[in-house]
Amino acid sequence: MLHVALAMNDVLEPSLLPAWVERLRGRAPEARVTSVRLERTRLERDLASGRLDLAIDVAQPTGPDLRHAVLLRDELCVVAARRRKLSPAAYLSARHVAVSSRRTGLPFEDLVLGRLGHQRDVAVRCQHYEAAGRIVAGSDLLLTMPRRHAEGLNAGLGNHLLAVPLALPPVDLRLYWHRQVDEDPKSRWLRAELLALSGEVVRPARKRRSAAGRSRSPARTR
Repeated sequence: MLHVALAMNDVLEPSLLPAWVERLRGRAPEARVTSVRLERTRLERDLASGRLDLAIDVAQPTGPDLRHAVLLRDELCVVAARRRKLSPAAYLSARHVAVSSRRTGLPFEDLVLGRLGHQRDVAVRCQHYEAAGRIVAGSDLLLTMPRRHAEGLNAGLGNHLLAVPLALPPVDLRLYWHRQVDEDPKSRWLRAELLALSGEVVRPARKRRSAAGRSRSPARTR
């Protein structure tokens, strides 16, 4: 029987794990999947010992014993309760909701803004994007998050997705494993399945954005 131990933070789990389980059950119905919370300080040890088969996390500095590959790349967008034009000044002067599963430390977007010499006003910090989306729906706060996740999350909330008015880099989500299982058949198969899944997850989001763009184009000509 195939046992798979996969680490990711609980912000990622709702968007990634269901699709992964569905794909895996179609190819290995007897498989048992365990998803655990990612602990970066123990990640290399857990992968080396076999406690974890794989891990999924945003791009992080790693040592020579950890291997990684880009699983998903997504652009950031701004989630707002109403449609509005955002200039860089308007974005930075607004109040924001930030999402992080950690107790301390800056979220990804604040780290990037800091490197650009900017700082935003975070009024609320919470652990999950679903909670953040609901907070935005009832307020004038802004939420910055990966677009693919935002499209699914905000479909039932009535929020609007806006372009980030600053040149922020895309979010790289990476798959991590230990070098000692580079050639292990189980690890190679799991990695291939997850990397193949990433293409299936991204393509529907691109199709939705293309369709949305076509539906709005007549309005732009009037």
